[in-house]
Amino acid sequence: MFKSRTLFIVGAGASAEIGLPTGAALKEQIASAVDIRFEDGFRMTRGDHKIADALKRYCIARPEAHLNVNTFYGAGRLIAAALPQAISIDNYIDAHRGNGTIELVGKLGIVSAILYAERNSKLYINPGDGNYDPSSINGAWYLPFFQILTENVAVADVDSLFDNVDIITFNYDRCIEHFLWEAIQRYYDVSPEAAAVSMKRLRILHPYGRIGCLPWELKPQAIPFGMSPDSGILLSLVEGIKTFTERVEEGTLLAAIHNAVEKAEIIVFLGFGYADQNMQLLTPRRSDYQSTARRVFGTASGMSKSDAGVVTSEIGQNLLGRGWHGIDQRFTNLAIELRTDLRCAGLFSEFWRSISRA
Repeated sequence: MFKSRTLFIVGAGASAEIGLPTGAALKEQIASAVDIRFEDGFRMTRGDHKIADALKRYCIARPEAHLNVNTFYGAGRLIAAALPQAISIDNYIDAHRGNGTIELVGKLGIVSAILYAERNSKLYINPGDGNYDPSSINGAWYLPFFQILTENVAVADVDSLFDNVDIITFNYDRCIEHFLWEAIQRYYDVSPEAAAVSMKRLRILHPYGRIGCLPWELKPQAIPFGMSPDSGILLSLVEGIKTFTERVEEGTLLAAIHNAVEKAEIIVFLGFGYADQNMQLLTPRRSDYQSTARRVFGTASGMSKSDAGVVTSEIGQNLLGRGWHGIDQRFTNLAIELRTDLRCAGLFSEFWRSISRA
């Protein structure tokens, strides 16, 4: 298990290791889904039929607003044409903040793409096709994470697995939750219900929401992992997605995010892009804030060494609540370790003991 209070901050690159698309591939999927076009006025030739039907449902349910579904279809075509120029779908929606039409179509695209990605990930099991096979995700960070989590933890103590673990994930998917629930059952030979009880002790936060809860969580808006929903369910799941401008600014979730950062002794960034808006969301705003973190590790795959140096300074000066020179001198040059040559699984291989035993 993790010896110190450890915070994992997870980005899109972490989900990529189990087969979810990121960057250009995700934009292409969303663009294809919302690029709704018809021939002869009625035969749909492009776009996702379920998204088209969800937009019809949305308009029909609001007769007093006199909505025209073609306006929404047009917004989808605008999104599809512009996405190649955007950093991400989130950035595009943010650029059009206040435009509810673009926001709704964009969010439907996100929900559809993420559910499709779950269904095509290495974690998905077709109902009735048998049990999940852990060997299917060899090479992904999920396995070393689970190995550290369960090291020296007997089945009698399974409910203590997450005592020293917090997770803040900026992803909309439920891959981490789904994997851990399945893995606990297989490793400890416990029932799905017992695994769900253990999972309730995991502190996992989604600043931008997620595409519904999983059935074992026994909460509203539950949808099976990777389910192919009908248009009504697809529309309902939009409520769980937040944009940059809608992200939580006050309240219990923001307080929980800052509490996790403040109490962390070890911080690990996995597949995280270090975008300004996300770093700001992580940074506690108290003037007297001082982090208790002793070590910080992170992936920065594909980032130049120069940019990694900038991010390192930003972490030291902002997220840790003190200047770089104020970091504990026992860990000089090791306190913040960003690796441009490692992905998530490689980070665990390189720093197994440093992360788990520091």
